[in-house]
Amino acid sequence: MKKTEKSIGGYTIETYQVQENLSFSIAFDTKNSATANGGLRFCEYENQQRQEEEALMLATHMTQKHTIYDTGFSGVKLVANGKLNETNKKTLLDAVATVLNEK
Repeated sequence: MKKTEKSIGGYTIETYQVQENLSFSIAFDTKNSATANGGLRFCEYENQQRQEEEALMLATHMTQKHTIYDTGFSGVKLVANGKLNETNKKTLLDAVATVLNEK
């Protein structure tokens, strides 16, 4: 699984290419060392840039939500890109679990 990483405005975006037409990005707040809390969105994006933009936008919203409600968490969001079917869903969730278990 190929990984790319970039930093934008206090957030890191890690993108993992699982298969040719299946990938996911994890965007997380690097300014806050608290445990991250967020979710996973699975859509078909026109390209990887759009996927990463969506992950970043959603992670910043999660950070705002945690700040407003003083939850003690930082924001994170996973955004998957690919055709939503049972095979891709299983492949994707296995890949996400592998990455998250390494963190």
